[in-house]
Parts: sequence; C-alpha cells; structure tokens
Amino acid sequence: MRLVIDTNVLLSALISSTSPSAQILALWRTRKFELLTSAEQIDEIARVTRYPRIRARLAPPLAGRLVNRLRDVAIVVEKLPKVDRSLDPDDNYLPLPTLWHSNAAGIGFPQKSC
Repeated sequence: MRLVIDTNVLLSALISSTSPSAQILALWRTRKFELLTSAEQIDEIARVTRYPRIRARLAPPLAGRLVNRLRDVAIVVEKLPKVDRSLDPDDNYLPLPTLWHSNAAGIGFPQKSC
C-alpha cells in the first residue's frame, strides 16, 4: 500500500510518541506501507521544524532524522502536475495526483469535491 501523509500528521508524530500519528509513522518505519512525498514537502518539514514554537516541543535531532529518512526511504514523487484539489492551497504541492491514478491513499487531507 502507498500513502501520502500531510506534513502536520508527520510533525504530530514527532511531537507525541503515543499519538495516532506516531503509530502511523511507526508502521512506515517497519515498512508496512510505502510513503509518497515530494521535495517540497521535505523542504517544508525542514523549514517548519525550525519555527520557535515547534522547536520548543520537538528535539531538532528527531526532525533531522525524519527529513533524512524521507529522503532515503520514502518515494519522492517528481514532476507533479499543478492541481487545485486541497482545501489548503499550500498543500497542493503534495503528491496527491498520484493518489488519483494509483492504489494509494492520503492521510490528513481535506480535499475539494470534484
């Protein structure tokens, strides 16, 4: 199975090791599914984890390990078409078009109805 996971879900997993988000991340770490991401999402995680309010709740090494693992293990989807499907326009860069053309699923994305 392939999943696309919203950045907020990934960050929540790092902040709380007992959260449902952390359970999802643990499943990926044990290769229960393949994670689809994009360079833009990896950059967003690296940027957001430097915000003071996030740093106060998250150890920088955890964020760095997640970024490195995403680069090394996740499927980084490139050449994504421009879309306007997410209710949050800042999420339109995520590899969601892959979901509509494969057997992948998304976690944490409210989408516009077609």
